[in-house]
Parts: sequence; C-alpha cells; structure tokens
Amino acid sequence: MRRFVQFGPRLGASLGLVLTLSGCAGVGNFLADTISFDTNPNIPRGDSMNMRRVQGLAAPVEAIQSEPGNVWPKGVEPLPTLQDLENEGRRPDAPRPTRPAGTPVGSVTPLPGLYQPSLYQTQTGPAAVTGGTEHYQTVNTQTGSGIALPNGNGTTTLIRADGSVETVLTPR
Repeated sequence: MRRFVQFGPRLGASLGLVLTLSGCAGVGNFLADTISFDTNPNIPRGDSMNMRRVQGLAAPVEAIQSEPGNVWPKGVEPLPTLQDLENEGRRPDAPRPTRPAGTPVGSVTPLPGLYQPSLYQTQTGPAAVTGGTEHYQTVNTQTGSGIALPNGNGTTTLIRADGSVETVLTPR
C-alpha cells in the first residue's frame, strides 16, 4: 500500500499531461486522430506518386523522354570585327572610300560633328586620322593603317593592320 501512495502523484501528473494533450478537441478526438488512421477526416487524400510512396504502395516510374530539337540557348552574339567597324554608317552597295591619287599618306580628312583629334602620338611615330565616325577613326602610321577606338577615359586604343595593339593618350 505504501508503494501505491509513493507513485500516486506521478501517476496523476502523467494522466493530467495526457488530458492536456487533447487540447480543445477532447480526448476522444485526440485518440481517434493519433491511433486510428481510417476515421480521421483530416488525413491527406490523393493518388499522386508521392502519396503512393508515403502510403507504402507501388509507384510507377515513367522513363524520362528527351525533348525534340535544340534545347541549348542561342549564345552570345559575336563581337564586331574591325571590318564591321570600318563599314559602320556606310551603305552595303557603296564603294569603299580610297585615298585619291597624289594625297600623302598622313593627310587628314576633317570629320563632321564634335571635335575629333587629327593626330595621335604613338611609340612608332605619329598616327594621322584619315576618316571614320564618332565611334572609331581610321589612321595611317609610318608602319601602315589601323583603327583608333576611343576608350572614354582619356585614352584611345590603336589597332594596326598587322594586329599590334597600343593604347595612347587622346589629345585634347
């Protein structure tokens, strides 16, 4: 008898804890929802592949089919070539401008619009502007022709016909 009295408060606390777990639903609903699976009105319903797997049923697996056609993105557009820059602003059927006979190699053709430098100082000597647009200029140097591309930070990149590249200060 004495042993029962010793476990009495613990048994009462355990029973009180079980009753508080039911909350507002009541003990009957709590036990029905936790013990019985068929009578629960809130059980998830469905027959999708995931539901069949959760319920332990066989879930058919369909083979993955490849998509027809090219599924890869188009890619990046190619950068313009020097020829594209030189042809910019010109009609495709227009003849390519040539230097008139008797004109010296270093002669400067005035460009319309904003002030454009007419001479760049390079490591191999001066580069004279012979034409172009506001985005680029064609130049003649002692070693051949090339294209001058302004960088917008006070410098200009000169690309010569032989492929050599040089960055020079843009004259003001």
